[in-house]
Amino acid sequence: MTISAVRPFSNERNTVPPLRLGLTFDRREDYSRSPNLPPDFFGEFDEEPTIRALEEALASLGYAVDRIGNFDALLRRVAAGDRWDLVFNIAEGLGGRSREAHVPALLEAVGVPYTGSDPLTLALTLDKDFTKRVWRAHDLPTAPWFVAASPNDLGPELPVEFPLFVKPLHEGSSKGIDESAVVRDVASAAARVEHVQRVYGQPALLERFLPGPDYGVGIVGTGREAFALGAVRYLTTAPDAVRTFHEKEHHKALGRLSEPVEDASLRAHLEDLALRAYHAVDARDLGRVDLRADEHGAPQLLEINSLPNLDARHSGMVLMARERGMTYRDLLQLVVDSAHRRACISPHGALPARKGTR
Repeated sequence: MTISAVRPFSNERNTVPPLRLGLTFDRREDYSRSPNLPPDFFGEFDEEPTIRALEEALASLGYAVDRIGNFDALLRRVAAGDRWDLVFNIAEGLGGRSREAHVPALLEAVGVPYTGSDPLTLALTLDKDFTKRVWRAHDLPTAPWFVAASPNDLGPELPVEFPLFVKPLHEGSSKGIDESAVVRDVASAAARVEHVQRVYGQPALLERFLPGPDYGVGIVGTGREAFALGAVRYLTTAPDAVRTFHEKEHHKALGRLSEPVEDASLRAHLEDLALRAYHAVDARDLGRVDLRADEHGAPQLLEINSLPNLDARHSGMVLMARERGMTYRDLLQLVVDSAHRRACISPHGALPARKGTR
């Protein structure tokens, strides 16, 4: 797909009022830090430069952007009777394995269309176990795994061979991942599961450690119109090539997180796997699928981020778009177009008004 083939849902016309576009997000600066929280607790939330760049880019496309904020701010605005033509959502949510579904669920309840996947897909894809189950049911390659809620779940014989990679069951942005995430014996695995449960309050996912490189594939669109932006190889200097939260933050400061996959055959294979994984969980509008190669060089699906980072400076999605000759504005326009087309072809139209509501 080329940009010239895209027919944007544009407001750059003087004959109609600009589309009112809400912007929902979780900003790190809006939350109070506590010494009782892990240092990466707010790691998925965006910083002000990311939100400001997104707001300015959407406004430059001709939209009347209304900066709403997080779920609490949205709830207040909805209760006051505010509505929008479309909401551009990057809010990660706070608390629970369904937190990414909070904002979309509220918007669905009041009949406001929004960008991105629906609550079901967002809740599913944050849970790594359920996601891998869906992929396995679709005969897609993903490393063997199991889930442990406590060290007591680990017997002397484990269902997956060592070494294992241990991470929180429903986190993103490498939260809960450090140099101790790769374990090679039962005692180390038990200690790591205990750490995940104590610090993050959730079970741990243990999967066979894959020694090859990490890849990411960005996807834009919905259904048959979805296409891969491209593929990148993630950069790391950490032991076992594990991308830790600390290293991600460090690389952001250096401005180098990934590089394009140059090998055409490998890139095509990664993009095919990613698109199949994207469709299997019924993702829409945008997403990023992460993969890692096994000891034979075969890419295996790790997880899908249905709310991928859109940092105009560092994100893999933006780098992939640039490699296709697209600007940041082009990328955002494609996402809005995809969401708008879905809203326009809904078989139900506007939701009926509830009695006693305005």
